[in-house]
Amino acid sequence: MRIVIVGPTHPHKGGIAQHTTRLAHELAAGGHDVSIESWSRQYPKLLYPGQLTVPDRHPEIEPFGTVHRDLAWNAPSTWRAAGKRAATADAVIIPVTTPVQVPAFCALRRFAGSGPRVVALMHNVLPHERRPWDKPLIRSLLTRVHAVLVHLEEQRQLASTLTSAPVAVTPIPANLPADTHPAAARTHADQPLRVLAFGMVRPYKGVDVLLRAAATLPHVQVTIAGEFWTPEAHTRALIHTLGIGDRVDIISGYIPAERVSPLFNEHDVVALPYRHGVGSGNLQLALAHARPLLVSRVGSFAEDIGEGRFGVVVEPGDVASVADGLHRLSRPMVFNAILEELGSERTPNGHHGDQWRAYARTLLALCQARPAPPSSG
Repeated sequence: MRIVIVGPTHPHKGGIAQHTTRLAHELAAGGHDVSIESWSRQYPKLLYPGQLTVPDRHPEIEPFGTVHRDLAWNAPSTWRAAGKRAATADAVIIPVTTPVQVPAFCALRRFAGSGPRVVALMHNVLPHERRPWDKPLIRSLLTRVHAVLVHLEEQRQLASTLTSAPVAVTPIPANLPADTHPAAARTHADQPLRVLAFGMVRPYKGVDVLLRAAATLPHVQVTIAGEFWTPEAHTRALIHTLGIGDRVDIISGYIPAERVSPLFNEHDVVALPYRHGVGSGNLQLALAHARPLLVSRVGSFAEDIGEGRFGVVVEPGDVASVADGLHRLSRPMVFNAILEELGSERTPNGHHGDQWRAYARTLLALCQARPAPPSSG
């Protein structure tokens, strides 16, 4: 098949760009003729205030060969050009991350015409922090595609309310580093518990809840590592108010790929105290590094950690529950039992290729089925 993927790739950074690139490599390895329609400008700077790209000499994943980097969220001429290039493809895969890009996707879909089969790959069906126009925009795209792929059952149910196209669900495979080693066992409850909150700092991720919980436990140390979506000064003011400045480190800014494993390896626990959400690549990173987790009971988190086998589950937005979870993780009997479970279940990184091959097969099945096409208008 000739397949066009419409999504970010190097020099764009982050999990979505890595996912798009790895998918292109996987499909090409299966013998398909693959190209990527990537972005020169993904969205307004106001929408994403952080670092958008990495230096060309430091790719986060092996760059893909055939890439057009012309798409711009605010330049309709680029939507038309990409659509015309895609018109001769057998399939077009559109990874969707933000409704801001939907006008570009819909235009590309129209200019590609009725030839290719179009599959929407939804990393999140709707954004974590929603605006009134998000649902109408996503619906307008999903009514124009032949099929939809999501990563969780609850996302399949949500997508099915927005389109009559078939919606498939399959777990998202991880892009995992190789330089990992398990955390050290704990010997007594009062030794420091080093907790990592990793990734973009946004209100829905509950970092403020984690800090308030840590303030009640003198042996807990917290590292916040990532770009700040909201003003960093707000978090620093909370830390000052709580009086825990000596127990909190902030590593502000994007964490490059080569720094991720050392950062995880330096900590005992990875915390995802989300107020709401559906899933997180950071959870898979924590498991790959054999780090016990503290997660909220949202999305697939509890299921992903075996309902407590690989960490503790707390209630979203509940400071007392998070504090209790941290306290439990500080107890040697609990922490060391989780380490043992992590060690017994740890998947060698080479086996993750099997997950990617299964993921690609699911996508290809959606690309090859040929029911009556939806409108491209």
